[in-house]
Amino acid sequence: MRKDDYCVPSIRVEYGEDGAMQSAHFSGWKVEIAKLGVDRCDTLNSVLDKLGKLELCCGIDRRDGSTLVHPVLSWGGDKINIKNIYRSTSCSTIDVSIGCPMCSSCMSEQFKNDEEEHHPSQVMLQVDDTVHDMIKLANSNAHPSSRRYHPDVIRWAMELYCRSPSAYDHLRTSQVLTLPSPSTLNRYRNVIPPQSGINKLALKEMERVIKDKGSLIGFVALDEMKVRENLVCRNGKLIGFVDKEMARNGNNDQLASHILVFYVRTVKRDLSIPLAWYATRNSPASKLCRVFWELLIECESRSVKILAVIADGHSTNRRFFQLLSGNLELPCDGVLFAPNICDSDRNIYLCSDPSHLIKTVRNSLYASKVGGKKHMRRGGQDIVWRHIKDLYMQESVQVLGRTRLSPSHVELTPYSKMKVNLATDVLSWNVGQCLKTMNGTNGTAKFVLMFAKWYEIVNCSCNCPIRCVDDDRLSWLKNDFIGSLLEWEVSCIFCMVLFNMITISKKIYNHSI
Repeated sequence: MRKDDYCVPSIRVEYGEDGAMQSAHFSGWKVEIAKLGVDRCDTLNSVLDKLGKLELCCGIDRRDGSTLVHPVLSWGGDKINIKNIYRSTSCSTIDVSIGCPMCSSCMSEQFKNDEEEHHPSQVMLQVDDTVHDMIKLANSNAHPSSRRYHPDVIRWAMELYCRSPSAYDHLRTSQVLTLPSPSTLNRYRNVIPPQSGINKLALKEMERVIKDKGSLIGFVALDEMKVRENLVCRNGKLIGFVDKEMARNGNNDQLASHILVFYVRTVKRDLSIPLAWYATRNSPASKLCRVFWELLIECESRSVKILAVIADGHSTNRRFFQLLSGNLELPCDGVLFAPNICDSDRNIYLCSDPSHLIKTVRNSLYASKVGGKKHMRRGGQDIVWRHIKDLYMQESVQVLGRTRLSPSHVELTPYSKMKVNLATDVLSWNVGQCLKTMNGTNGTAKFVLMFAKWYEIVNCSCNCPIRCVDDDRLSWLKNDFIGSLLEWEVSCIFCMVLFNMITISKKIYNHSI
């Protein structure tokens, strides 16, 4: 049965080889046979007579994480019109005689409390096989510039492309799926015009999320990215110079070499958006403070409570933390925080990104060489990169490797130094245990195991969270880890003082002679 303006049958019944009814669809929506009140062995005329007295539920007017989307395709005379109907997970048909166009399941979902939080990207899409085949066939036979995609397909394709561009390209080139081209996805991703400073559209998106969710708790992360120095003329403007907000002494005639991004994310990721970015060269810490206070006011005025700031261990960021907290020197232990100018009852905690710190530790180990400019020793034992290379050479000749070490882990390049997974693979428990079995590598083994345990604690997941201050892991960080580093620092200072005393004594002795 098909309505005149519908592209799919209003009622479609499928029978198996045994003559029993297998499935029933209302306007492309599959309904369980048990909810139809018909017998599988009834004749086709009897089934159609009973189904003709039923009507499909009109759906609900709210879309959340538990909502199913039912696209209804109709012919508008010159094009196909798509109308999305939102349904509950157990939506079914109804009897037209009861006078209510909504089934009981959707009715209860309609009046459900909106306090339960969901993420819009988790909405599931249920499309009938006929509709899916129709769209797939139309796109596969059409010219690439004439293809049209459902918004949910665009959203899914963008997520897949962001996760793995190579996998997305393989699906397109193998013609398993007819997907949008990367240039099409880039146009959707760049729908917000790239303008330096605080993004007004990002603030509107924040207001929209807050209107649905209420107040949220989040944090601000900032980081720089290296870009190519160049000038581009766009819309009659030269782009490529350092922004005035980040220029030293107001001099912005230099070409920008980095992009500084301020990113706002809430705890449950209801909001995750870059709020501002600036073209920079050498960002002064004072400029970072001024921009951060502006962003804090924008967020707090829109009920986004900022509890933390996260940055890497760059010298500018350390100075930035000093200015925010008012401390001349950053303490090695204790909690570092800054006052909240929007709420005196809440502090803003200043945190270093563990991912950047673990890369810094790996880079320090990579630069440590016997007889080099940097040579790490502790307790008379060498901590050098050569031990990691020796372990890799042993692992490369074995059939079953005990570690994940590869040439990319051992021979680092400027690009590979930015990859966090390469650093965590080197400073891992497996590498530390393997180093303990080798001769003369005990110092490097202790170094690797200590920082492997540290990263596991500070990067703990929701499967093993830290729920109280009396957790043994926090005690280890405070007493063993920090205490061990402070002890190492004292021994290094003592060695430096002793070295200077010996040098001065030699000069005095040579002068007296």
